Amino acid sequence: TSMTQLIFVQDDSSPVFEGGTAYTHIDCNEAWPIIAPPTASDNCSETTFSQFTIEESNDCSTVRTTTFTASDACGNMSTFVQVVEQSDLDGPVFTTTLTDLNVSCEQIPAAASLSATDNCSSATVTVEEEVFPGNCPYEIRRTYRATDLCGNSTVQVQSIFVSDNMPPSFVSELPQDLTVSCEEVPAAAVLEASDDCGSVSVVMEESFASLGCTSLLSRRWTATDQCGNQVQHEQNIT
Repeated sequence: TSMTQLIFVQDDSSPVFEGGTAYTHIDCNEAWPIIAPPTASDNCSETTFSQFTIEESNDCSTVRTTTFTASDACGNMSTFVQVVEQSDLDGPVFTTTLTDLNVSCEQIPAAASLSATDNCSSATVTVEEEVFPGNCPYEIRRTYRATDLCGNSTVQVQSIFVSDNMPPSFVSELPQDLTVSCEEVPAAAVLEASDDCGSVSVVMEESFASLGCTSLLSRRWTATDQCGNQVQHEQNIT
């Protein structure tokens, strides 16, 4: 007596990829690398390989996508996708580095005309200015931004601290000393003053002294700017 057993072996598993690099980035001025392809194995048979590459480009990048396909003898397939991107990820570099400054208000410099270079394209530089008020000093903050054609940017900030070391000056005609009779004492003059850096307040004070038959009326005008610098004028009337 004999018996025959038939065993049908069915392969329904796809090949398995090993190794390979899914994504690689290179800078715009780097050569395209040679990347080792992945390998694949199957649990039942030999595998065959095929591959195709497509390339897509725009103003800022080029992408090469390679699709590897591994097939076994039973038609099971696996794919592995490898992407290599060449693009500009680096911001421009300023050709000049600015330093912070301490200046008086009449020495505030104009915004600098900066330039920048980029490893892949050209760059443009813009500047924005903010003023942060305070007493003394106050701050002018200038932000320079260099941007390349791919939108990468680099920022440089300069702070200018502005101080006022000069006193204000009177702009009105200054009253001179007088000798008058008591009924001819003039009203106090209203004096105005200006300052190169900001506003000025003027305060007048009077003092009176009796010197026997003669009296002394002293008037003192004090002009003060925002930084506390002062100038005074005094008039004596006897």
